[in-house]
Order: sequence, then structure tokens, then C-alpha cells
Amino acid sequence: MLSKLILKILAIKIGVLFIFGGWVVLIPGAFGDTIHLKSGRTVRVERAWEENGQIRCEMYGATIGYNKADVLRIEKDDWRPEPEEEAEAPAVKKIAPDLFQTDIRKVIDMLREPSGKNFAIDPDVTGSVTLTIEEPVPWTEVLDLVLKMNGLEKEFFGPDTIRIYRR
Repeated sequence: MLSKLILKILAIKIGVLFIFGGWVVLIPGAFGDTIHLKSGRTVRVERAWEENGQIRCEMYGATIGYNKADVLRIEKDDWRPEPEEEAEAPAVKKIAPDLFQTDIRKVIDMLREPSGKNFAIDPDVTGSVTLTIEEPVPWTEVLDLVLKMNGLEKEFFGPDTIRIYRR
């Protein structure tokens, strides 16, 4: 009877696991690649690749390897996309300011465009900046230098806002 049958469905990394009373049935939905060994054995894995003369694979949350000489071939399943390489961090824009006795608030305002950030400037922030940089440097270096020259600090509020205040 179905009322006596204990059914639990768990989604886990290796696939879908059905538990029927004392029986466990694994449906390997997360397996994508097949490694065919020269010994005649076939191994289903999540992902397989070649690295340093070995065939490496991910299986059951672990990474294991086979000697390349022991592997006949690898079948890739097209339904499972290859993992994307890590995206590179966006490049920090470089600037080369040439400033003479420029109000600190105007300098910080000038940094809004290359930084893409919002600046919140405390009321007691005053001063001027004289600075010449011939070779472009990241805007972050210019900000740090200007703050240090004027005895100021910065504090981040989320990813897009920087507070400027007196030490």
C-alpha cells in the first residue's frame, strides 16, 4: 500500500535519490560525462577534463584522477555546459590629474566619473590639492593620496558609495 511506503525525495549534488522503505534508488541526473577505461570499465562522472597528464573528474563532490594511459576515451554530454572561466575583475580606470590649489570637493567630484562611485562628503571636509601625475595611475591611488594629503579618511557604504570624512 502506498500509505505504508515511505517516500522522500532529496535533491543532492549527485542526482536525485529516492528512498522507498528500505530500498534506495539513485537516478544520476547530475552526471554529465562518461570515461571509458581500457580495462572495459565505464565511469559516469559530473565533469571530466585533462590536466597534467591525467584525466581528472568530479564525482560525488570529490575530484579524482585516472592515468591518461588507462583511459580509452571521454564522452562529453552536450546538455551540460562547460563551467565558465572566472570573470576577470573589471579594470580600474587610470587617470593623470594635473591640479593646482584645487578645492578638495572639486577633486573628489572629478573622481566620480572614472570610479563610477557616489561620494558622500562630510561638512567639515575642506582643503585644497596641488598634484601632478604624469603617467596615469588607478583612480583609487589618486583618491588615497588626496585623502592622506588632507588628513581625511574614507568609509565604504555598500558597493557604490564612499564617505569622505576628517580623521
